[in-house]
Amino acid sequence: MIIKASSRGSYRNLANHLTNTRDNDHVTLHEMRGLAGSSLHAGLAEIDAVSRGTRCQKPFFSVSFNPPMGQQVTHAQFDEAFAKLERKLGLVDQPRAVIYHEKEGRRHCHVVWSRIDSQEMKAIDMSHFKLKCTDISRELYQEHGWQMPKGLINKQIVTPSSSAALSGLTLSGRALIPKRSNHSFRMHGKALIINRALATP
Repeated sequence: MIIKASSRGSYRNLANHLTNTRDNDHVTLHEMRGLAGSSLHAGLAEIDAVSRGTRCQKPFFSVSFNPPMGQQVTHAQFDEAFAKLERKLGLVDQPRAVIYHEKEGRRHCHVVWSRIDSQEMKAIDMSHFKLKCTDISRELYQEHGWQMPKGLINKQIVTPSSSAALSGLTLSGRALIPKRSNHSFRMHGKALIINRALATP
């Protein structure tokens, strides 16, 4: 399934967006983990309150999980995807809210994790999260046998050593002669003149 993510602030805007019934036929708050509130607004407000003890301006990590067209993904399969991403990003056991949206028979899911480590009172680093989401998305397509979008198909990997070797070749495979600057040619010419002068009897 396609996984898209972003770090967010403003719990009210995020909660309003995720509970919007204007663009969805059904909105279901499926899970509230590690949160005392019974509504999405209350749960996200709780995360926001904890974040005020840190310098983090975007304490929410909001992720959408969109299954392939024509595929009916079960709750267990969604849960598996959540667990894989949590492990990849270091969000295991972090407070989270799970919201399902359904429109015209298609269901997708949103998960909002708290980025705040309440023990250390600091935000969990989310560096390279887009690449990590892509890795998990690709893994899910392979595991379930879904037809993978072209954008997820691995491109040929070029290692630093191979790219360095290729940098000295033309398209035909011939080695390139390093270019010399005008200065180096002038110096080379002067050296030839001096050598010839010394060699003259």
